[in-house]
Amino acid sequence: MQTAPSAASVSRDRDSLLVDLALQGGGAHGTYTWGVLDRLLEQPWLRIDGISGTSAGAMNAAALVYGHSLGGNDGARTVLETVWRRVSEAGLFSAAHLYIFIRKAVDQSGISAVVTGVSMCPKLSTDPS
Repeated sequence: MQTAPSAASVSRDRDSLLVDLALQGGGAHGTYTWGVLDRLLEQPWLRIDGISGTSAGAMNAAALVYGHSLGGNDGARTVLETVWRRVSEAGLFSAAHLYIFIRKAVDQSGISAVVTGVSMCPKLSTDPS
């Protein structure tokens, strides 16, 4: 079985490699791509010459370019992490608000008997006050 070389066995004095990246969209792909970009930005011999993206890929591309302008590869890694942590935190609140909205809509529609006993998120309060 072949394994990847350890960081110690890869020379930091190797020739630079220029790459162009095209990043795809989709939230799950975006967070996965953040991890890949983070790893690539750790490599001192790898230089990103061009980058483009769609949707979440465009978010990653913009964050990387902006962060790189502030502080090189480390700046890009910091901005990418900040962006995706904030997206994650915003998602926590979105789910709670969506549940409350759906619950109120079901209660007001008169079809609540259909979903009686079904609890999508029992720990959230639907009390409007």
